[in-house]
Amino acid sequence: MIRNTYNAMRKIKRVCKNRAFILFAFLACNVSAKVGAQTISDEVIVIGAAVTEALDNLPSRPLYFRAGNLMFKDTSTSIIRALGTAIVWKYEKQTEGDLHIPHHVKVGFDRFEIKGLAEGCLANCDMSSVNIPLDTRTIPARCFSTCSNLRQVAVPDRVTFVEMCAFKWCSSLKSIDFPSGLKYIGEACFEQSGLETFTVPKSVEFIGKRAFANCKALRSITFTGHRVGYIDGEVFENCDSLTDITLPVGCTTIYSYAFRNSGLKRLSLPPQMQAIYTKAFEGTALEHVDCHAQNPPKIAMGTFTEADVKRIELHVPAGREQAYRSVGVWNRFAKIIADL
Repeated sequence: MIRNTYNAMRKIKRVCKNRAFILFAFLACNVSAKVGAQTISDEVIVIGAAVTEALDNLPSRPLYFRAGNLMFKDTSTSIIRALGTAIVWKYEKQTEGDLHIPHHVKVGFDRFEIKGLAEGCLANCDMSSVNIPLDTRTIPARCFSTCSNLRQVAVPDRVTFVEMCAFKWCSSLKSIDFPSGLKYIGEACFEQSGLETFTVPKSVEFIGKRAFANCKALRSITFTGHRVGYIDGEVFENCDSLTDITLPVGCTTIYSYAFRNSGLKRLSLPPQMQAIYTKAFEGTALEHVDCHAQNPPKIAMGTFTEADVKRIELHVPAGREQAYRSVGVWNRFAKIIADL
């Protein structure tokens, strides 16, 4: 009986390629041993030995592995081989055209779900389009930085964070669509990219410094929500083609140099606007400002030059002209029209 059982387990070892099945058999034997130890204890010992030998002889799950032109890193936490997870680690070979990142990769006894990307993993690559893995929640720092040929990016619905410099220097990237759940756009995320238009999803709560700085072709940015509370420093600096912007309803503050040397001519400030820091519009040629705030926002000296206050046509809420004329800096504007 014992010899027959041992032979059966050797056959299982040869046929079975799934560690999960072998582990299950081992656990089942342990349970059986507790229930009927007096009648099957010898068989359990032999089966357990065979299972242990089978596990020892299986190759280890690879920490790094290749598939096509991509190198992946194992990020698994499960001991079951079929439940492996991995992230894209780097691009092994520079090729032009489309880069397809698979959703699953099988390597020997292991099957991996591709869950995301490593920092800088695809930086300096030559591909023109790429799909981000479906389970990705964060596009990490410098992930696509300096991909000068990149034109199309398929962003999955689960992405909520885009970290610093993720698309910096992507000079061919004209537009990109993000899912409705996006919350965070990191510092210098799109700096010096080729963006021409950009829609900020309504779920976005944070846009970091210099996020769109030096985007020379950016002519339109649309805020669809109200959760962005401030425009950080240098966010739109040197955006030559950006001439008109309406800030989101929840925005209360504009920090220094936010629009420095941009092409801004028309600006709409929301009712919640409370403060504008010095030189926020330095080097611009603003001509028209709609300020919907009932109470004049605090504004730093040096925010507007003498030429600015003579040139800009300031529109404020009906009946609030006097309120604006009674506050420093605002009272310097030659044209205040209460028609909002």
